[in-house]
Amino acid sequence: MKRAFLRDHGKAGIELIEEAFVLLRTCPASILAAYFLGTVPFAAGFLVFCAHLSRHPEAPDHLAAATLTMTGLFIGMKFFHARFGAMLLARLRGEAPPSWDPGATLRSVTTQTILQGTALFILPLSTLLVLPGGWVYAFYQNASALDDGKTPLRRLVRSAMQQSSLWPGQNHIVLLALTGFAFYVLLNWIILAMITPQLLEMFLGIETVFTQSPLSMLNTTFFAATAAVTFLSIDPLVKTCYVLRCFYGISLQSGDDLKTEVRKFSRRAKSLALCGLLLLAPAASRAAETPPAPNPAVAVPELDRSISTVVQQDKYLWRSPRKKADRSREGFLDGFFKSIGEMVQSAFRGLRDLLEAILDWIFGRDRRSSNPWGNPGWEMPQLGLLYGILAAVACGLAITAMRTLRARRLSTTAAESIVTPLPDLQDANTTADELPEDDWTRMGRGLLDQGELRLALRAFYLASLSHLSSRGLITIARSKSNREYERELRRRGHAMPELPLLFGENVGIFDRIWYGFHEVNADMVQHFVANLERMKTVG
Repeated sequence: MKRAFLRDHGKAGIELIEEAFVLLRTCPASILAAYFLGTVPFAAGFLVFCAHLSRHPEAPDHLAAATLTMTGLFIGMKFFHARFGAMLLARLRGEAPPSWDPGATLRSVTTQTILQGTALFILPLSTLLVLPGGWVYAFYQNASALDDGKTPLRRLVRSAMQQSSLWPGQNHIVLLALTGFAFYVLLNWIILAMITPQLLEMFLGIETVFTQSPLSMLNTTFFAATAAVTFLSIDPLVKTCYVLRCFYGISLQSGDDLKTEVRKFSRRAKSLALCGLLLLAPAASRAAETPPAPNPAVAVPELDRSISTVVQQDKYLWRSPRKKADRSREGFLDGFFKSIGEMVQSAFRGLRDLLEAILDWIFGRDRRSSNPWGNPGWEMPQLGLLYGILAAVACGLAITAMRTLRARRLSTTAAESIVTPLPDLQDANTTADELPEDDWTRMGRGLLDQGELRLALRAFYLASLSHLSSRGLITIARSKSNREYERELRRRGHAMPELPLLFGENVGIFDRIWYGFHEVNADMVQHFVANLERMKTVG
């Protein structure tokens, strides 16, 4: 009874959060490093982006470069979030951490860019009750947790949607509890930041402008910094909770949780045997303590620098009046694309200077005279030849890289087609989740053309189960009967009364043919397929 309750409702939300705490505390530092390696640069870049563009006098000129930089940092953060989820899933399953080749890394970056880029628009809509917020948030978290760099985009989206619709009560309890916890963490960071100047003055005698006026800390930069630190404190726990949800959701069909418990038991037995051997072994001798090395002498800073030189440094540019952008002639987008064009021109100018420096080093010519090209009859052909050689080398490298990627893709596709066998329709243990809906339909039409009507009927029936599972209306399990699927569909699809009727009619046809002694003909199979096509249009 307890096992059936956990299968239908999942663990309690608070219990899942506690398990996530334990998993984070016991995981290796390399897994946490994978998360913070991508998240800390984005959080720091976001703070610099907000502070720089709101206070710097030359902010309009830096908008294009800053925006492109933040886009790159966001993509990198989402890639490392996927890496963090894959490593946690591998640890839960007792497997080695995944080692991604360049192809898998490129696929993961592309997948996360496509999926997580839409989150910037869809998640705000879900908070306004236009879309179901809990399911949408769970979908994007699952998309990071399940991306192992090898799953195609369509299959990843389908798996993330299935896991987001699983155990909705647990999902909303976790979100509610973590939201309240994040609020208290934010208050703690705000209090710590406000009392730190007072503690420095009390214990170390360091007086700052914040001890003279504590309310001067309450600005937009302060709240942005505390929000960023709170995000870094809470987000690993959030992602760990959704990794655990995906792990237990997948285990309903694969049994990975039971396999993990068996491996843990065997490891504990080995650990007890090793402890017994260590107790019988003699104690090791203590290593000699080495005296600590003396601290190096601190160099005295120079005190005779000019005040004018200090004021002209970049960190004091905020004292200058802010440069106002001329918006009388051009709009926002015009200025943005003009800044990008200036960046590209600057990059080409740097490349030109580099090529001229190479020519100076090769031919020993002085290019700083009044005529930068020197003798047109001698230097222009040499410069053109060098440009031509570099262009040919770049084209050759591009062609080689494209051929290598194409050959690797073809070899991977061929290997998958050879290694992956087709499911046996005669086997009673074959389930609908072994192939996508389109593959089952394609197999059924092939068998129908060959005259194998009975096997074609079962292929179409598995296609219908796969279709209903992709819509979140049923959960496929080897232990379920056809009647259990009907009851589950009536419970979840009560808003679409035509759908259970069509599925029930197909179940009756399938049971009479597959388990009974009724003869099957092409008209019955075509009627079954027609009901299946009507099911796809309902809802």
